[in-house]
Amino acid sequence: MQRPGPRTTAGRGFAVKFYDILSQESSDIITWTESGQAFQVVDYTRFSEEILLKAVCSF
Repeated sequence: MQRPGPRTTAGRGFAVKFYDILSQESSDIITWTESGQAFQVVDYTRFSEEILLKAVCSF
């Protein structure tokens, strides 16, 4: 069994943070698809200005 390295830990942190974003932000901007297996960006301008910038700055 392989031990998790820094990339695995960082990737997991990103996945958790992105899940939180999807759960907390307005569905007018980003939302889960009906199947719940993917997400959809509804408003690309607001996503890049409000969410993406905030997410990148918090890493």
